[in-house]
Amino acid sequence: MTAALDRLAELIHPPAEPVAADGDWAAVEAEYGPVPARWKAFIRLYGSGWFVADGDVLEVFSPLDPAGRERIAFGLEVMGVEITFGRELDAAARARGETGPWWEDEPYPDLHPARPGGLPWGCNDQRAHFAHLTDLDPERWTTVCSVETRFRRLPCGMAEFLLGTLCRVGPSRWFDDPDVYVPRDGCGAFPDVRRVRFYTAAQHDYFARYRAEFPREGG
Repeated sequence: MTAALDRLAELIHPPAEPVAADGDWAAVEAEYGPVPARWKAFIRLYGSGWFVADGDVLEVFSPLDPAGRERIAFGLEVMGVEITFGRELDAAARARGETGPWWEDEPYPDLHPARPGGLPWGCNDQRAHFAHLTDLDPERWTTVCSVETRFRRLPCGMAEFLLGTLCRVGPSRWFDDPDVYVPRDGCGAFPDVRRVRFYTAAQHDYFARYRAEFPREGG
């Protein structure tokens, strides 16, 4: 495992029985191309499921089962629509003589199967999608996030991104932008790592489980 994944597992304990944690990685790589060893290591630990803190939810997908691959395909569809619409908005703005930082600094990414291209691994309940930004060398994959038509590229891998978003560990400037992650309290990250739990894709009653451990104040 990487240092980032070790630290994530220390702060947010992986499940005893992860869902879709083992399977045919050769079939995955036949569909998506070579993937990073660190993604495989994350899936072995956590599988598919949800990180939950109070009212915020971040879902991660395993490519080892059909449900996870369906979520990846849906993420590609959503991000593709966002990119097409965003490019149309940008073209209209340029025609009016307008410019902005999103057009100058954050070009829209291509998507899988392009290399480099976005390959989704997760999403949240604020309509954001999180993806690997692939590379011909799988160990150089980084992260790209989308919120509607806004995209942000981050120079970190999946585990580093989760550490910054869920645990505030790492260069926090990557995660302070509300366009990267917008929990309901607006703080730019999950509020308290001590209140973050991971539930597997088999635990569909995760909100009830969470509230049993962390009842709402005042009832």
